[in-house]
Amino acid sequence: MSEWWTYGLSDFLMFSPRVYDRLIAATNAALWPAQIGTTVLGLVAAVLIVAPWRGGARTVLPVLGGLWVVVAWTFLWERYATINWGILYAAPAFALQGILLIVAGLARMVELREPRDAASVAAAALLVAIVLGWPLLAPLDSRGFATAESFGLLPDPTALGTLAILAALRGAPRFVLAIVPIAWALVAAATLYTLGSWTWVLVPGATTLAVALALIRPRAPSSRRW
Repeated sequence: MSEWWTYGLSDFLMFSPRVYDRLIAATNAALWPAQIGTTVLGLVAAVLIVAPWRGGARTVLPVLGGLWVVVAWTFLWERYATINWGILYAAPAFALQGILLIVAGLARMVELREPRDAASVAAAALLVAIVLGWPLLAPLDSRGFATAESFGLLPDPTALGTLAILAALRGAPRFVLAIVPIAWALVAAATLYTLGSWTWVLVPGATTLAVALALIRPRAPSSRRW
């Protein structure tokens, strides 16, 4: 019997790149044209981050939480879990993350930073890059648009987009809300790496940038309410 240290990540992969691509393509076909709606929601969230609008977090986080629940059920539980038993644990975590986001938004546990805060602008730009750019990675990786991964419907861009949004918030609970997205980012990077996709490097890159922005000390809010 081989020693445990002789194994690599690829030895634990339970499916091939072709099977994973078919899974995403089937999800996209079943949910079309929801991709358009979730993309619009992501762009609206980016606008709310940089625009002086009162109660922005109370709108963004509950909607974002709903998207996490959608991903937990429609992709992770109904599809991904059929080829990867570990997702049976990830799906409830996604659902819990969705509930926490909804509660944090409605209970006003966190608020958006000042709209002209440099970190807010950078976080909004990162969110736009993820929402618009992540679906383009599929054809750039020679996989075709059928396997494009959209924010709000597939886990990788949803987790990374959430980290970008959390980076634009102030309040200690935002760090608790970042635990599941960061954990998934680690899983996503490892999965893409073992699948032989160069896009895996973008996952830790986007995660690191979002965390760095979140650690920037928020500017004290102005007297003007927004």
